[in-house]
Amino acid sequence: MGKTFNVFYIVLVGIRLLLALSPGYIHPDEYFQSPEIMARSMLNIDAFVPWEYQPEHAARSILIPFLTTGLPFWLLEQYAHWFGTWTDVFPTVALFTVERVAFFALSLITDYTVLRLCRKLEKDELLPMLLTATSQVTMVYCTRPFSNATESFLLCLSLLALLSFDMDRTSGFALGALITAGLFNRITFLLFGLPTGLGFLYVARRQGRLIQSMIAFLLGASLTAAAFVFADSFYYGGLVLTWKSETEPLHCLTQLWADGYSLDTLQVDWQSIVLTPLNNLQYNLDVNNLATHGLHPLYTHLLIHFPLLFGPLAVMGIWAAWAALRIVRQDPHAYFFFVLLGTLVVGLVGLSSMPHQEARFLVPLLVPLVMLYTWDQSISIGSILFLLLWFGFNLVTGLIFANMHQGGLVGALSAVQKQTMGIQGCSPLPSGDIACSLSDVGGPVDTSGYQLNTHVIFYKTYMPPRHLLSIPIAWQQNGPARVLVEDVAGNKTKLHEALIQRQGSQLRRHKKDRIQIEFSPSKEQPGVYER
Repeated sequence: MGKTFNVFYIVLVGIRLLLALSPGYIHPDEYFQSPEIMARSMLNIDAFVPWEYQPEHAARSILIPFLTTGLPFWLLEQYAHWFGTWTDVFPTVALFTVERVAFFALSLITDYTVLRLCRKLEKDELLPMLLTATSQVTMVYCTRPFSNATESFLLCLSLLALLSFDMDRTSGFALGALITAGLFNRITFLLFGLPTGLGFLYVARRQGRLIQSMIAFLLGASLTAAAFVFADSFYYGGLVLTWKSETEPLHCLTQLWADGYSLDTLQVDWQSIVLTPLNNLQYNLDVNNLATHGLHPLYTHLLIHFPLLFGPLAVMGIWAAWAALRIVRQDPHAYFFFVLLGTLVVGLVGLSSMPHQEARFLVPLLVPLVMLYTWDQSISIGSILFLLLWFGFNLVTGLIFANMHQGGLVGALSAVQKQTMGIQGCSPLPSGDIACSLSDVGGPVDTSGYQLNTHVIFYKTYMPPRHLLSIPIAWQQNGPARVLVEDVAGNKTKLHEALIQRQGSQLRRHKKDRIQIEFSPSKEQPGVYER
């Protein structure tokens, strides 16, 4: 690649970072399958725990969220301790930035994979890199903390590990570990990873070292599975670890190390083994369970979601793959072409056979589709018309989903946090209400001894991610300032009931140079003020 493209690529990465930090909200799972859980576990922030992470279901592994979002949150906490930046709470913008930047960094795995695959296959990397870097899937979906984005990264690394195993004769250990991690991340990885696994068996047999390769593969898979089972059993209570007769939860592990607890004070009590992929599979095999999340026609993925994610590439990628079948048998890496094609077909057909379908489920198909489209580079695949359609499609959809779609929710939560966790002194008013001054979030909250409740009602929005309010868990029981979130979805009756139940504040004139908010005496709790 020349200098011009390198500069252009850097610009594209900069645009990706801007889109990653944009407030667009694609689907509730981008918050509720990772950041919401990790903020509670790592930062002791009050958050909503979805059914998947409740011990009675234990349907999601905790290790992937811990590695992708939990560790960045822990680093944020260490930064606050080292530099004394915040005392009581983390500003909304800090939490939001950390979780988005973490996945922005992980999204570069996609670009790296395409670059390495092209060079190993001795193909020109310019067009594949351009398509990958300009796709809304990379720039928007992969920069959100979706488990689907992690699934895509693990598939990319698995494809790269397979080609490395073939060409460099490196161990299949890494491939076994990656495929196993993919299965614990999402059970749908069975569909995406199956062609890669079959490709591994084909290459190992062709090289005449099937047994050695399988031993290495199974060793990597077994050790990885053991790590996931250990972490999940610990998190969900199947495994109880006790130090000095005090049972410690997951978020206290770092404090145990800091306090100097040693292994000779550790007691291990295995009560049950938690297998989250099995629990998830059992749940999803019941159509009645899926109906609570929405049932869709079987053609939804193929006719709606596939074009919605990939635009003109959805059509041209399949056409180019069909055209490449004529010449692929003469290619020394023909098996890898069929692995890519199998990933596309098995993934698309397998997911389409399930009654619950969402567009983000198809995110891992990006790299296989790009590589299939650019496989036969002797034909005119990079035509001006196609590129214009491609850039236009991704520009429009990228702006919609990165910025506009449910884009006001994060700003609303930030405003609520500032008006709750930035309180610096309250005083009574002649009306019986109290007025509180505001300052920047992060310092100590001073309510002048008053107990303050803020009721926030969300109507016709996605589920609000509570962790962005950064309310300490202890405060929701007996804190100076509490936030009570009520999500009425689209129920107008519940909205009306919630509004008439609350006490309104009397309007008054405010001084221009002093920002204040009012709280009124609660109808339900004497001595408590609310708004």
